Amino acid sequence: MNTFTRLLQVELYKLVRHPLTITLLLLIILILSQRLNNHYNEIQHIPDLMAQIEAYQPPPPAQALTDTSTDASRQMMGAFMTVDSPHKYWVVLTYPGIFQQLWLTTDWLNIALILLAIIAVGNEFSWGTIRMAVMRGLPRYQIVLAKLFAMATIIFIYLIICWLFLAVVGFFLTDGLNGTVSWDFLTGSFWQTQILGLGRIWFYCLTFTTFVLAINLWIGNPGPAFTLLFVFYSLSLLIYVSLLILMTFALTSPDFVITEVKDSIWGWLIVLLPHYNGRLFIHWANPPLIANADFTVHRLATFLDLSTNPWRAATILLSYGLITLTLSLISFHRREL
Repeated sequence: MNTFTRLLQVELYKLVRHPLTITLLLLIILILSQRLNNHYNEIQHIPDLMAQIEAYQPPPPAQALTDTSTDASRQMMGAFMTVDSPHKYWVVLTYPGIFQQLWLTTDWLNIALILLAIIAVGNEFSWGTIRMAVMRGLPRYQIVLAKLFAMATIIFIYLIICWLFLAVVGFFLTDGLNGTVSWDFLTGSFWQTQILGLGRIWFYCLTFTTFVLAINLWIGNPGPAFTLLFVFYSLSLLIYVSLLILMTFALTSPDFVITEVKDSIWGWLIVLLPHYNGRLFIHWANPPLIANADFTVHRLATFLDLSTNPWRAATILLSYGLITLTLSLISFHRREL
């Protein structure tokens, strides 16, 4: 057994044995359960919602994109508004739609990564264990990579357990709501969608893991590292949502010109945001209606002629991951322990 394999086993053992790892998994499952419960409660109001759907009149098709009049802008704003259909809630509570819930857990998985990094890196600086590992002659780059792969493995296990949880809960919900469970959806296309979807979520979390590692290795103190990471992630999410709100309100302005947004600093900023590219990549530029914010952002981005190419999003995420991994290796190599 080589050095790296032993290091990886040690890192996995530390993470698996730590009570916070199990606690985070239980919290994510609890959040999934709460979301399913909310959708189930909505179904209880189907008669009222059906009346809303039948009375709803969709806005007319948007005028030419070059028409920047206030009326045309208001029409486009109306196109972004959606009425929650009871059918939507029904679909995401039964097979196979219930598995879409897993596509909406990335924010919680990334917060879990921030906390896992405190276990894998931050505390070891405080306790001096990482210094002892270096003094024993273990290669520094292998120590970093072992921690990276250990956290990536834990996230993969989280994903599999959450998927199995949805599979079990989905069986009872499907049977209760439909009166029977049909297995006709278990086709090659279904398994391909699930495997690729899980792979995209894991890859997105992996790129964030490299960033989390870089910050912890740079600061070397769990408290400040956690604070900085949490503030950064909150700001990134806030900017993602704020840009959506700001550009939506801009559509009501008679002076609004599409190219001004696309070519402005705001247009460049949103297409480079990790949140924006992460959502495009995870949903493969086709977010379902259940992902309300992502669905609206995608429609708005299409209207503003911003890039929604999932391959471009994957390239940006990969670039971020490689850059932050390189910074992690350099930072730890030069650090005095």
